[in-house]
Amino acid sequence: MRKIRIIAVALVLSVVATLFTEISMTIFAADHIVAIAQTNSITEIQTAIQNKINTAAVGDTVTVTGNKTNAANGISLDIPAGKTVTWKAVFTGTAGYMIELRGAGTFEITDGGEISTSGNNLTIANYTADDTVTIIVSGGKVSRSGDMGNVIWGNKGNVIVTGGDVEATGLGGSAIYTSSGEVMLSGGTVSSLHGTAIDTDHVNVTDGTPIINGNIKSTSDGIYATGGNLIVNGNITAAEYGIIAESGATVTMDGDIAAGNGCGLWVNGGAKIYYTSGTITVANINYSHISISNTPNFNVDTDAPTIANGLEKDGYYWDVYTKTGVTPQSFVYIRKEKMLTYSIRLEQAVVDGPTLIIENGGEFVFDSTVEGYSQIPHQLFYLFSAGTGDMTNLDIKLTSTGIEAFILDIKGVIPTQGSVGNSYFYIDVIDGLQVGTYTAAVTITDKNMPDFTFTVKITVTAPAKGDINMDGKINGMDLLLMKQHILDVTGKKIIKGTSAFINADMNDDGKINGMDLLLLKKKILS
Repeated sequence: MRKIRIIAVALVLSVVATLFTEISMTIFAADHIVAIAQTNSITEIQTAIQNKINTAAVGDTVTVTGNKTNAANGISLDIPAGKTVTWKAVFTGTAGYMIELRGAGTFEITDGGEISTSGNNLTIANYTADDTVTIIVSGGKVSRSGDMGNVIWGNKGNVIVTGGDVEATGLGGSAIYTSSGEVMLSGGTVSSLHGTAIDTDHVNVTDGTPIINGNIKSTSDGIYATGGNLIVNGNITAAEYGIIAESGATVTMDGDIAAGNGCGLWVNGGAKIYYTSGTITVANINYSHISISNTPNFNVDTDAPTIANGLEKDGYYWDVYTKTGVTPQSFVYIRKEKMLTYSIRLEQAVVDGPTLIIENGGEFVFDSTVEGYSQIPHQLFYLFSAGTGDMTNLDIKLTSTGIEAFILDIKGVIPTQGSVGNSYFYIDVIDGLQVGTYTAAVTITDKNMPDFTFTVKITVTAPAKGDINMDGKINGMDLLLMKQHILDVTGKKIIKGTSAFINADMNDDGKINGMDLLLLKKKILS
């Protein structure tokens, strides 16, 4: 009997120990998923992920989730060819290397994932020249705020960015560096606040709308775009061509281009380059600054450029370089001087109230009134030039829709007002309009701008006898207003001709007196 008890106790302890191990080591989850936690040590995290990689079959993916911040040390992973690690975890700290990669597999950071360090060195790196792990950023964020090193060190491995952000905010280093591996972009943003955004053999753009904020340094071509819509804000230094764009690609470039043994800009196959600002230099005089390489080649340094009547875009004039007669036609647009713009900012002046700005195509609505009104106050409007050009032939016209209900007074308009806001005009409502809604179009023209149009509107309603404050109700408040008028309380007189006066004149005799007060009381009591 004693032996049986001892065995039973041993079994219970074994079960408890197993449960404790499973609870404390949740990072060893099944189905190739590793959930890291703040309480796990770096050694535990590295071991758990590597064990999953080792047991995964070729073609399988190991997914990492969870959260570990303020890590002083990074982890090292050996990813064999054919295996993938997908990173959806948040892993931040101060380590020089947050993720060291070995092998020839794939490491991808995707939506919800983040790997960031404030240390000096590398955030994600192929550790040696023999390690060629493909690094993919399809979402999330990879960053380094230290002043030295790189965010992604691809070495001889390829770096692919299809989404997310790769950013270096320190004083030096690159966001992406490869020695001979390729950098391929089809989305996302690559940024370097002070250093080089991409330092590589060359940048290949295939699709999407990737953005590069920072400089590009290449040992071959700076950018090779075969599709997509790339935006570059920074300088390009390339050993060969600065930008090659073909197959319908679009590149918008803002910065200097220094090309070596190649052209500064080279386009073909229906591609477009918008060069917004900067200087293009070419070290080898045998290459042109801009070449449109259809058949035959078109070289703007040696051939007369074809300026297709220029281009007006984004508030600028552009020179258009192209080669006609070839399909698909390619273009290089060079931004020139800023266009003069002519527009009006129309301000409605309100006494004892805010100033309202009326937009082109907008509407001004007069306060509604009741039938029988007279002398509605006229409305004052100021004109200001909101563009860079001067008004030289200003004119204003009013066109009513249906019945003539408004009067336009333009005596304050100066046709040649220039850019100073010193013109104004009035709009009055005609007396005696019947119940209904009335509109008119006000059109402001000048030879240097598109027409500026807005509408004015007023609604005339049937009188509501007794509703003096026009709140839709007849009650003691209206009675008080009538008493104050009859008693001649200072500042409380109801002005004749207004909607309030018409509604207060209960018997329509043109006066407000004791008879009206009696009629109002009866109406309230009824």
